Amino acid sequence: MPVHPLVRWMIKSFFAWLACSNVREVAIKATKGWKEAQVTVGGVKGEEVYGDTLESKLVPGLFFAGEVLDVDGKCGGWNLQWAWSSGWTAGKHAALYSLQDGK
Repeated sequence: MPVHPLVRWMIKSFFAWLACSNVREVAIKATKGWKEAQVTVGGVKGEEVYGDTLESKLVPGLFFAGEVLDVDGKCGGWNLQWAWSSGWTAGKHAALYSLQDGK
């Protein structure tokens, strides 16, 4: 099944943005040190994604996983578990989506 043109455009745009973002320098003003270090938060909002498939509600055929989504929790391996579980879920449903006719 062919990839939706909008999904193809979004992927191409993302990699173009990524190439440009690697050139930009960001000055760090201060940190709270390693004792306070955590992960960053933000990403694709949960209400924009179907929870059972992790497919975008805005762009059919676009699936998200891991830290791309706005999901955060306590330290201690939760982010790794989320990465594995969401990757499996999104990957499974992306594969099923690609096999469907008429989408």
